[in-house]
Amino acid sequence: MKTIAVMTLLLSATAWGRPVRFTKKVYSVGTVIPMERLVRLKMQLKVRAAGGTKRLKMSSRQHVKKRVKVLAHDGSAVIKVRVKYLRAQEKTTQGGRTVAKPDQLAGKAFTVESRGKTLVVTHRGKPASTTLAALVVKDMKSLVGKPDNVCAFLPTRPIKRGELFKPSQATVQRMFNIDPKDGTMTVSFTFLGARRGVARFRVAMRPKIQQMTMNLRGKFSLRVNGCWPLKIDVSGPMSLSGGGPASGSGNMGLRFSNRYGGTF
Repeated sequence: MKTIAVMTLLLSATAWGRPVRFTKKVYSVGTVIPMERLVRLKMQLKVRAAGGTKRLKMSSRQHVKKRVKVLAHDGSAVIKVRVKYLRAQEKTTQGGRTVAKPDQLAGKAFTVESRGKTLVVTHRGKPASTTLAALVVKDMKSLVGKPDNVCAFLPTRPIKRGELFKPSQATVQRMFNIDPKDGTMTVSFTFLGARRGVARFRVAMRPKIQQMTMNLRGKFSLRVNGCWPLKIDVSGPMSLSGGGPASGSGNMGLRFSNRYGGTF
């Protein structure tokens, strides 16, 4: 038994330590991808203003479950899909009060097509309503009409455990779909190794959004084959300053999980 245990540890260490080469997703027309996303956000902030100090505590939970069928691909990006939503729930808690947004997408199917820089959303053969189209575009804009950029920070060569990657601002914007008008973010990734097809990184993120600055640290994981993002779990201090009479400080935590073909 001891011999088996030792061999298992050695094989595990070898798996984590060997160089890894990542491959990008290859979409083919007709491919059906079941997807499920769960996002949890927690934030505590103490705001100081002329009227005194106010403590804010907020949390949110978003759960989206859908099936995506690829209808067209131009060689570099998916340009047309059909998406059916099974669930699209979101709720926010603030000041002890929880508010759940109506699930407007569950049970509905849409066709999303990239036309130039615009995503056109149709429902039952007709243009979707402005409200529904906005919800679908927000959810699908990272998948349709753009090359997959999740692994944009990685070289095409195999990478080794301990390597540090600091992508440019342009690369970060592509990876996280950040509009330069909204702010900036610097990110660094340290490769921790891979096992059973899952690669793990230590990540440090510094988003600057309007008057808010965050310093977040944690872990990030994705599949080696296809660069499918799996989990990101980060937390850290945040501050509010400049551009107004109020200033403040606090903490924030973000957990993001993806599953493909499974359930939480």
